[in-house]
Amino acid sequence: MREINRGTAGGNISDLLQKALRALIGTGHGAGQQHHSYDYLFHGHHSNPTRPGFKPSVPVARAAGLAYMTPMTLRPILIHPDPRLKKVCDAVPDLSDELRTLANDMLETMYDAPGIGLAAPQIGMTRRLIVMDCVKEEGEAPQPMIMFNPEIILKSDDLNVYEEGCLSIPDQYAEVTRPAEVRVRWLDMNGNEQERDFDGLWATCVQHEIDHLNGVLFIDYLKPLKRQMITRKMQKLKRERARA
Repeated sequence: MREINRGTAGGNISDLLQKALRALIGTGHGAGQQHHSYDYLFHGHHSNPTRPGFKPSVPVARAAGLAYMTPMTLRPILIHPDPRLKKVCDAVPDLSDELRTLANDMLETMYDAPGIGLAAPQIGMTRRLIVMDCVKEEGEAPQPMIMFNPEIILKSDDLNVYEEGCLSIPDQYAEVTRPAEVRVRWLDMNGNEQERDFDGLWATCVQHEIDHLNGVLFIDYLKPLKRQMITRKMQKLKRERARA
């Protein structure tokens, strides 16, 4: 997912990831704060991508639960239509170094895009894994989240409408109605079960990303004509990129 209006709190991707690690160590993750309706994606103003081979110190990585972190790699993001985006993803039976590396690569890819969420099928991996960080206020510490096998176990009756978009459907946006609050259960990087309530932008983002794991895109909530129009635009974009 991208955000729409604001850039991040300055610095390159390495700085963002260092701040993210400090946030994991020092503050943990609370339920998200309510954000403006049109902040779900952004055209963004990150600086240049992180230098290759960025890796936090071993003590910092271990303290943040990232002891298995390896140098991170940017992964290509699939563009709709692509059959891999419509598949239901497989559960992660056991965590491995390979999956931890995948999660870290996804975080770097998400920050570089720039976006606030990314699901494994968007980089061609049919695993139930998502990453997100909905913090966008300048000066606020990043709050990266890595979720294996996330599942929504409770939804509120109250609804929110956000203008959504997707890194796999670039430059296309539409209002989507979803529950305003959700409770999510998942496994963290150490294989420990976590459970948390999310609201505002965080709730919208986590629902959007979990949808990806079930082969659902935000445009699937739209009327057929609008969905077909966006799909044709994406087909044209893919042809143009192939010719470039």
